Amino acid sequence: MAEILVVAVPGRSSPRGTVVAIEPAGHAWGREERPPTFRVLRVMDAAPDDLRYLMRRPNLVVGRLTETRLDLDIVPDRPVTLSELTAAERKV
Repeated sequence: MAEILVVAVPGRSSPRGTVVAIEPAGHAWGREERPPTFRVLRVMDAAPDDLRYLMRRPNLVVGRLTETRLDLDIVPDRPVTLSELTAAERKV
């Protein structure tokens, strides 16, 4: 199980949904890493290492997390083709 820290209130350099950190479930997040500025999303069926690719792609943001699906959006800072995404990113 993993927890993803995402931006909830957009800033100048970080749009809403930007992945800031990925930690094991139960991580002791700091006082600043809480609502309203950030949200912690718990992913039940993935280890933190399974989600590290979210940190390597700064133009990917979390759109929505449901019980069965993690929706990703692409920030339009530049066009990204499907062939640029990894197999894991295409699958998610």
